[in-house]
This record gives sequence, C-alpha cells and structure tokens, in this order.
Amino acid sequence: MRQTIVRKKGLELDRAGFIINNHLFPPESFATGYVGSQTPARLALDLESIAKKAKAGIIDIEKTPLLKSILFGDKAKANPEYALAQMADWVDKKNGKKTFVTEPAAMEVNKKGDLATRSTAENISMKIRSRTEPKSYTISLYNAAGKSLDDLSNFNVDGGARNTQVSHARGTHWRNTYRDELYLDSLTPEQRAQYTKPISLIDYTRAAALITLNDLANYSTLQIGGGARGDRIKVTLLPWQFGRAPEFANEVVARQHAPPQALETAGLSPERPTDAQSDMYLIANADAGFVSEQALMMLKLGIAIRGATVSRRHFPNESWAMIQALEKHMLRKGRKFDGYSIEFRGTRYETIGIRFEFPQSADAKARRKSAIILYDDNFELPFIMYKTRGLKVFEDGMRLGTANPAGFVNISSDIRRINQKPFQEWDWTTSSRANETIFEPSQDIRTAASTIALNATQSAYLPQDWRDEYITLSRQRRFKVDNRS
Repeated sequence: MRQTIVRKKGLELDRAGFIINNHLFPPESFATGYVGSQTPARLALDLESIAKKAKAGIIDIEKTPLLKSILFGDKAKANPEYALAQMADWVDKKNGKKTFVTEPAAMEVNKKGDLATRSTAENISMKIRSRTEPKSYTISLYNAAGKSLDDLSNFNVDGGARNTQVSHARGTHWRNTYRDELYLDSLTPEQRAQYTKPISLIDYTRAAALITLNDLANYSTLQIGGGARGDRIKVTLLPWQFGRAPEFANEVVARQHAPPQALETAGLSPERPTDAQSDMYLIANADAGFVSEQALMMLKLGIAIRGATVSRRHFPNESWAMIQALEKHMLRKGRKFDGYSIEFRGTRYETIGIRFEFPQSADAKARRKSAIILYDDNFELPFIMYKTRGLKVFEDGMRLGTANPAGFVNISSDIRRINQKPFQEWDWTTSSRANETIFEPSQDIRTAASTIALNATQSAYLPQDWRDEYITLSRQRRFKVDNRS
C-alpha cells in the first residue's frame, strides 16, 4: 500500500540570516566557517574554555546538548582532546576526510605563504579548502574591508561552492508551473524584476574567507599579500562572530556529523539537521552574543535587514490563486515584493511570510508599514498582516506573547464590521517594535482570486465560495475559543 505524504501548507524555509546588498549571510555558514577556519590547537583551546565556563556556570551548557554529551560523557570527562577527536571521527565517517577540523580552511595563495592577496583595499582574493572534497575554491571579495560600515554596503563576492555561484531568484515561490508563468507574465517588467532579482548565498567557503580576512586584518602575525596591513582596512564584514560563543559553532558542527545514536543520547532527533534548521537554532540563541555590534549597527542604518530564502511551496486547492490575488493587490497599491520574513519568531506559531514594502521614494510614514501574506497549517487560508513599525514602547496588554496569532484575525469589512484586534511584537526583519493587524481578503480580492483560478486552470471557484470558506473558518475558530477548557 502506498503511503500518502501529507505536506504542510505554505512555504518551506531554505536559509535565513542577514541580507546585505542582495547577499544572504546565514548563521550556519559562519558557525561551520568558524570551526573550519581554526587550527586544531585553537579548537582544543575553545573546547577547554567551554568546559571550564560550563563548570563555573558562566555559559548554559544545556543549550548545546550534544556538545555537553561529548565533553562531559563517561568517556570524555571534560577532556577537550577527546571531544575534538570524537568530532574529527564523526567528520571523517560522514565526509570521508578529517581536514575540516584538522586543517584550517584558508590555504596559501603564493610562495610567500600569504593567505590572501589584494590588488586594492576593495579587491581581496583567497583560496578556501573544501569540507568534503580534495579541492579548493577561489573566493574574490569586493568591499569586504574598508574604513567604515558605509564601505561595506556595496559588498560583493565571486567564487565558492557550485551552488553559491548560481544566484537564487528572490521570488522563488512562483517558478515551477504554467500558472506561475501566467502570473509573472501578467506583471509589468518592473514588477516582475522584483521576483527575479538575484540573491546570493554566503556559504561555508565564503564565510570562511570572511572570517579569515577578519583575522588577517586584526592580527599583525598574519599578513595580506599585495600591501602591508595599514590604515585602509579599519573594518571587515563579519555579521556573525562565533569566536565569542564557540560552543554554538561546535554544537552545530557536531550535530551535522554525529550518528543517530549520539544525537538521540543527547535528547535530539536522530536525523541530522538541515542547514535551515541549524540557522533557526542559532537565531533562537542569538542572545548568546555572537551577533556582532557591526550587524546591529548595519540594521539600524538600513544597510542590512534580516531575511530568508525558501526551498519549496505547497499551495493546495485554489490557495495559490488567492495568494496571487493578494500580491497583485499589494503591487497595485505601490508596494514592492521584498522577499520573505520569519513571523512570530520564537513561538510555536513561527511561520514564513511573503513581505511587501513601499519603495524608498515613498514618504517615511508609508515606509514604516509593511504588508505580509500569511499562509500555513495554523492559518489554514491566506491572510494579510499589516505591520506598522516605530513604536517606542509596547503598550500594556498588547503583546502577542505565546497567543495564537490566528485568533487575532479581523473579519473583512464587507462581511460584518467588528472592532479591530491589533497586537504588538518585535519585527524580526528590522528589529523594530511593531503594531500588527491581520485581515481576511476583501471582496475585490476574492473576486480577483476567482478570476485568476478560472483563467489559469478553468477552476470555477466563485467569490461566494471564498466567502463561505472564510466564514466557516471564522466560526470554527470562535467555537474553539468559546469552548476552551
């Protein structure tokens, strides 16, 4: 008997992190890049320091359960050499080689022994060892170093592993089917460009290059060929600094390579985590101090935002048509597609939103208001959330907290008018306090969704059908609330 695979509604996360000049900087890349960039002696010192800090209660070792098991297990007895040997053995069995944790990622680029060369302060070239193959990658960094943060706003990079050299389109939730192409063809060239605009991933090799560059610029014992370390390099681009919290970098690497039994012994799922799961684990523990002050300042200045990419989507029935109708509504209102965001982060209702923003040419008040399309198993149908940033303080009784955001949906005004139910939380994308309100699609959007479905698939799904679906869902939710124990 064939097993039916039930897929979750909505979008599936690919990677998450900081976005700077259309480059995505995920924390997993910098966690693995940190471990891969260090010498075995430095990794052993890190593990020794972690063990001492854990015993002294300076760090919470419970947040890194696998590292705890290999550092304080019966065989380890807080021996960093044993822990490092254990990790190297797991790496060897998974990758077929140990060099990831036995040799630093950066390789010499010339006979002088330099680890990097630069033609100018803006153009630096490095060679990074592959984690899994007997090969290396040439990485060319542009505007990764300079005198100030402004110099880093035009950062660019070439080279790296094969998957990073092919930029992903930002609007990857419309890319696979005939009806997707119909939707994209219905947009103006300017609107379509918002979906096809490339976003480049900073993977392990690129992250290792940036981490090594930071060391080269900050320690006089390391040199950059093509010029002495001078006043031209005052700052290097490094949004995630795992040297401050190496326990999390080592935890991620251990989880990625450990066998199922070791993961289960540590109380974790026996399946090795995906890169997306590692990103979200690290983002959830970002208060450990590995987010650099540089990254926080770049967020404040608007040089960086937080964002995500998606790997796949599941829009069953006619939900895809409603999402397209909502997006066209946003575009008609002058907003621009701005990628994906993590909404309700840190709660059991965490989800991926499709985000729309007003352009820089709009007035400041409009630019503070985002529109996010929400759709997953919790919401069941597509909804639109308006988010107004810029609150100085949270109002009493307005925080979302651990409540289900689906319980705050406002009924479309043409069905019946009720008092709006706003709530407040931190906007993950910009680190701003925000006032948020969720609405059902209005009558004109439901009509547009029906037309889109009819034109693309000959589906006779009427506006009244959509209205009935939303009313039924609203009644079901109200019944659940009224009958809670």
